This record gives sequence, structure tokens and C-alpha cells, in this order.
Amino acid sequence: MVLSLLPFVNQNFIHVRKGSQMNPYLQEYITRTREYHAKDGNPSSVVALYDLADELAKSDDLEAKKVLVDLYEQLGLYTSAYSLFDRNLRQT
Repeated sequence: MVLSLLPFVNQNFIHVRKGSQMNPYLQEYITRTREYHAKDGNPSSVVALYDLADELAKSDDLEAKKVLVDLYEQLGLYTSAYSLFDRNLRQT
């Protein structure tokens, strides 16, 4: 399955300092990835990941684009991930 790279995301892969806010795009990505694992990659959880990719792609927020790069990579969309990553680097 395309999403075979997702197992490393299932538990606490992001550490947030106490009192700081997590990027809402990243939080949604983590939530949907955990749901994917909890449901053993059933079709509805895969669709939820692709829906998130569509939502993030519509955003002009750089933080959303950074999360989208990771999501594209997890979905196996390596060309899209690299292209978006390259554009993000030019903006920063």
C-alpha cells in the first residue's frame, strides 16, 4: 500500500514545549495519521488523508505548505512533495 511509510508517525513524533501552541495544520495531520493507524488503513482513513492534502493545497499559509510536503511524502507523491518543498525553500 502507498501509505506503508506512515508507521513512524503513530506516537508522539512531534514534541511541543509546554505552553506552546502546535501548528493547527500539523495537529490535523497527526490526528488523521493516527486515525489511519487505528483503523488499519481502511479506505475511509485513506480518503481522510487525501482530503487533508486537498485542504492544505488550497491554503496560502506557509505552515500549511510545510505540512503538505510531509503529507505528500507519506502518500507516496514524491514529485509533488519535492516540487512544493523546493518552492517553500525559495519563500523562506
